[in-house]
Amino acid sequence: MVKLSHVKGQERIVFCDLIQNGPSTANQIVKRTRLKKNRVYEFLSDLRKEKVVLSLPMIHGETLYTFSRDEVLKCLRGENSKLNGLIAELNRIEEKVVNSQEKAIIQLSEEMWTGLPEQAELQTARFVQEAKQSILISTYMFKWFNKIEDALLSRAKRKEVVVRVLMTDPSSPRMFSSEHRRNVQSRTLCLREAGVEVNFTTERVPFRGSIFDGKVALIMMFPYSNEKEANACTGFCVCANSAIVHTLMDFFNTSIQQANRNTKN
Repeated sequence: MVKLSHVKGQERIVFCDLIQNGPSTANQIVKRTRLKKNRVYEFLSDLRKEKVVLSLPMIHGETLYTFSRDEVLKCLRGENSKLNGLIAELNRIEEKVVNSQEKAIIQLSEEMWTGLPEQAELQTARFVQEAKQSILISTYMFKWFNKIEDALLSRAKRKEVVVRVLMTDPSSPRMFSSEHRRNVQSRTLCLREAGVEVNFTTERVPFRGSIFDGKVALIMMFPYSNEKEANACTGFCVCANSAIVHTLMDFFNTSIQQANRNTKN
């Protein structure tokens, strides 16, 4: 049985991060701890061998790590009976983590819920995999999480779903930088090679998010007024209300039609 007192240095940082933040991917741990990615993987591998950390497979092969509560308590009890106070603290932290995770996605109604930005990746991945007919994407500049983007382009290439993208025209004054213009141009080539329909608008896109099969919309929340390059996403909202989803689809299609008319003129 491992002695927790032997978990030291940067390995201890990784272990404590898992206890404090609950189930996490390696990338999330790297981001929070600022440790090198390869070292984090080494520490997680060592901790798994000691059975104080568990791993669960996630979508697209990404792994979720969590600490083994039972194994940690067993180690604590075995090392020092005076650590009962730490056991109580561990229970308190676990309860706090569970409560925070439950609050991470807030159910507003049967047809709508919101969540924190870091939860958006898993929700988007799920919808991309489950879509059967179409995926409509409205975005300032197409840039998704790598694993989700690979799944999206793979499904588009195999013609499993129709994918349509609306994003800001690189010639639009709404582009924040020349780097963004170059990114839009390169991303357009990649998308079209996969069979994705790409459309541009010189106006502000009607919303930032995606609509899946015309039934559910996932909207990323960005500041709308006084929009700036440095603005960060503050969360996301998933909506399955048919009236709202169809309204967003109308906005999407109308923006494309207007842009096409402007191009012809």
